[in-house]
Amino acid sequence: LGWVRDGGAVHLFVGEGEGSLPVGAIYRRELALAATYSASPADLAEAFALICAGAIRVDRLASHRLPLERLAEAAQLMERRTALKVFVEIAPSGGA
Repeated sequence: LGWVRDGGAVHLFVGEGEGSLPVGAIYRRELALAATYSASPADLAEAFALICAGAIRVDRLASHRLPLERLAEAAQLMERRTALKVFVEIAPSGGA
C-alpha cells in the first residue's frame, strides 16, 4: 500500500478467493477501502456499442489529453487536482 497517500482510497477489483490485508496500516494511515463490482463482458460490449453509436457521450470525461512524452505534466495536473481526468496517449508502434 506504499503507493497510496495517507487518507487515500483503495478500490478493490477482486473476484473469488481469499487474501489478507494489513489492517493495522490501513487504520493508522486512515485509508478507505471500497469493493467494486466489475461489469461482465456482455455489459462492457453493450456499453461499447452504445458509445460507438453515439447514444452515450464520453468526449467530455477527459479534461486533458497528453502524449506519453508529457507524462510528468499529466501527473502534476492530477497531483494539483486541476484536472478532471487526464488521458495519456501512447502513439502506435512506428510513430504518431
